[in-house]
Amino acid sequence: MATHDSPIDDPHDAPKVVCARCSTSFPQGISDTQATGCAASVRGGKIRGHYGSTVLDGSSMDVLPGSGLEDGMDPVCDGCITALTEIGLLVGETYVGLFGDGAAVDAYDDGHSGALALPLGMDAQDILDGLFDPVETPDLGSDRQGT
Repeated sequence: MATHDSPIDDPHDAPKVVCARCSTSFPQGISDTQATGCAASVRGGKIRGHYGSTVLDGSSMDVLPGSGLEDGMDPVCDGCITALTEIGLLVGETYVGLFGDGAAVDAYDDGHSGALALPLGMDAQDILDGLFDPVETPDLGSDRQGT
């Protein structure tokens, strides 16, 4: 049994993830740059949410001047994302995929995943609609014996 002064038992000594914009600390839970509520990165004028973000997971937004976000900032917390969205400095949310299984390669190279973007002119609903297209099934009623 671990003692009380064990680093594992002491939440003050637990590894932390720190937001690169506001310096708020979050208990590390996913990786050294991802925690619940703090898991987005900035690259190429976009902010991309990763596993752990509760507001942008699997999506990206355009970063406008004045946001205080710069390329390479990683991680950025959900509080900053929400505040910047509310004042109009993050715009144009686009679903880019959670596991890199989209249909077209995303130009956004976040260094975390091989995430893929949706094809030009498509949105997530188009993909979902395609997954559930009705399939014609043959009428087997007349081929059944004994009916």
